[in-house]
Amino acid sequence: MSRTARAPAPTEMVAASFTTPGVPLSIASRTLPQPARTQVLVRVEAAGVCGSDLHMWHGKVPVRQAPIVLGHEIAGVIVECDAETAPWQPKDRVIVRAASGCRVCVRCLAGEDNLCPNQTVLGMDCDGGFAQFVLTPAANLVPLPAEVSFEAGAILTDAVATPYHAITTRGQLNAGESVVIFGCGGLGTHAVQLARLLGAALVIAVDVRPAALDRASSLGADAVIDSREESAHKAVQRMTEGGADLALDFVGSPETASQAVRCLRTGGRLVIVGMGQEPISLPPPALFAWREHAAIGSFGSTHRDVTEVVGLVQSGRLDLSGSVTGRFPLTGINEALKTLERGE
Repeated sequence: MSRTARAPAPTEMVAASFTTPGVPLSIASRTLPQPARTQVLVRVEAAGVCGSDLHMWHGKVPVRQAPIVLGHEIAGVIVECDAETAPWQPKDRVIVRAASGCRVCVRCLAGEDNLCPNQTVLGMDCDGGFAQFVLTPAANLVPLPAEVSFEAGAILTDAVATPYHAITTRGQLNAGESVVIFGCGGLGTHAVQLARLLGAALVIAVDVRPAALDRASSLGADAVIDSREESAHKAVQRMTEGGADLALDFVGSPETASQAVRCLRTGGRLVIVGMGQEPISLPPPALFAWREHAAIGSFGSTHRDVTEVVGLVQSGRLDLSGSVTGRFPLTGINEALKTLERGE
C-alpha cells in the first residue's frame, strides 16, 4: 500500500541550476520530480555549501550533465515514499547522503559504499540539494534526531563525516597520539574537533590564513603553525618528540603532502584527503621504507560513519553550533558561493 503525505505535494519547485562554468546559477521553477520504486522525495530544509560546489561551478570538477542542480550536503523531511521504502514514512526527519552505491558490489557488501565503482552522486551525477525538493534512493537516508538541527545534519554528511572517516577508518588514531592537520577550512576545522574528541594528546593545525588558524585554536588545537612564516615540518618536529603519529592533508597540494610526510615520526601515517590534481613527491624509497611511513588515501565517508557522527552530535559530545557561519535563502545561492569563495 502506498504511503504519501497528507497534503498533496506541489507540481513545481524552485531550483538553482548550473549550466556553464563561471556563470551564476539559474534560479527558476521546474517540474517536481516523482519518486519511483525505492526512492523518496525529500523537502530540503538545509543544504551545505561546499568547496566541491565551487570547483564544479568553476569547471574544475566535471559534472555528468548540464543543466544540473548542485548541492550534496542535504537534510530535510520526507514528503513522499511508498511501501518499498519501509521503514521510512512521510514527515520523517532525514539526512540525505550524497553518494548512492550499487549495494551489490564487493565494496558495498563490505560496508565500503564510498568506494563503490558504480556510485552516483547528488549534485554531480544527478540533481542535488540546491532546490526546494530532492529525489533520492531510500538507501541514502540516515535518521536525523530531533536533537540535531537541519543545518548540522546537512553539513555533517560531508564536512564532518569526511574527516571522521579519515581519522578513524583510514588514520586509525589511537588515544594519546599526536596529530598534525594541514588545511583549516571546513574539513580541517572539524578534524581538529574530532581529533581532540577521539583522544589525541596533541593537535597541531597548519594553514596560511590567520583567521583559519585562530578558528582552529578556538576549536581545540594545542598549537598552530602559519606555514608562510616557518617550515611546518621543522615546527612540528620541534613541538614533538621525533614527529607526529598522524598527519592529515586536507589541501592535497604537492607542498602540503611533502610537508606532511616530513612531519611524521618513525612509523607515522599520512592520510591524504585533499583532492588536488598535481603529482606529489615522497621521500626516497629507502628512507620511506626505513622509517616505515604509511601514505594513505581517504575518500568521503560510509553510511556507518555518518550514523556514528550523528550519534556524537546527538549525545552532545560534538558541538557543531559554531560550524554554520552564514545562512542564505535558496534565491541567495550565488551570493553564498561567492562568500565561500572569498573565504568568509
